[in-house]
Amino acid sequence: MNKAEVLKRAHTLERISGVDLRGAVFQNEDLPGMIFDGVDFSAARFHACSLRESVFTDCNFTESVFEQVDISHAKFVGCQFRQAVLEGCVLSEATFDESVFQRAAFRDCRAEQADLIDCDFSGAALRGIALLECNVFSTRFEGADFTDADLSKSTLHELDLQETIFTRAVMRQMALSGCTLSNQTFAGQDLSETQFNEAELSGVDFSGCRMTMCNFSDAELVDVDFSGAQMRNTLFVGATIQKTRFVGATLPQSLWNNVLATDSDFAGAELSMSVFNRGSFQRCNFTGCDLQFADFSYAGLLDCRLDDVALNRTRFHRAVLDSEDIKRRPGAVERDDELFEAELRSA
Repeated sequence: MNKAEVLKRAHTLERISGVDLRGAVFQNEDLPGMIFDGVDFSAARFHACSLRESVFTDCNFTESVFEQVDISHAKFVGCQFRQAVLEGCVLSEATFDESVFQRAAFRDCRAEQADLIDCDFSGAALRGIALLECNVFSTRFEGADFTDADLSKSTLHELDLQETIFTRAVMRQMALSGCTLSNQTFAGQDLSETQFNEAELSGVDFSGCRMTMCNFSDAELVDVDFSGAQMRNTLFVGATIQKTRFVGATLPQSLWNNVLATDSDFAGAELSMSVFNRGSFQRCNFTGCDLQFADFSYAGLLDCRLDDVALNRTRFHRAVLDSEDIKRRPGAVERDDELFEAELRSA
């Protein structure tokens, strides 16, 4: 079967199997709603075509070129796109399952609500791609380059992203739950409302980032730099934090319940109205912090520096400290009457 015979079967839902279309050129020719199984499209060229709603299983697109192609709503299972080039393509609501894009190049492409499952994008050039509200699971991105990409609202679940490049990428409202992001640099980027819960973060640079309403619950943070970051309403519930810098960060109304923090520096941070209930802080520096209306009830603050902190109705109810002096400073609340009454009722 040749290219002309394949085109005659467009819109018929007939399964096209085992056809050799290596090097074929499809220009302004559409293949929508078709089913391809084991077809070899290697080194083929698609220009201004539509593959919309088509299904491709075990097809080979190695070194193929896609220019201004509509791939939306299509499904690819077990396909090979090694060193393929996709330029100006639309991949919205497409599904890629067990497909390989090693060293593929994407230019000016857009994908909204696409699914990438068990794929391999190792070494892929994804610079400037718009990957919005997409779901990505069990996929490899070693050496992949997302420079200047927009990944907003996408979910990347439990992925190893240590060797992935995110320079100047927009990463707002993402879910990076359980991902490993060690040694990444995001300095100055917009990561607002992104979820880092249960993530592994070692040696990460978030300095100067916009991170309002981010979530680091149950994450592991070691030698992370949040200096100067804007982090209003951020969650650190149950997180483990070691040797991490929050110097000059803006963290009002943040939540630190049950956190375990050691050897970390909060000097000059804005922590007003933040809650630290039952958190454990050892050898941490809070010098010059704004702690107005903060709540350290039931927290532990051992071998911590609390010089020149701003207090105003700051609660230390049953907090454990090396010295009780801070509980007697102006603006400190040593005993919270409501909590005390609740303790009596539950006794």
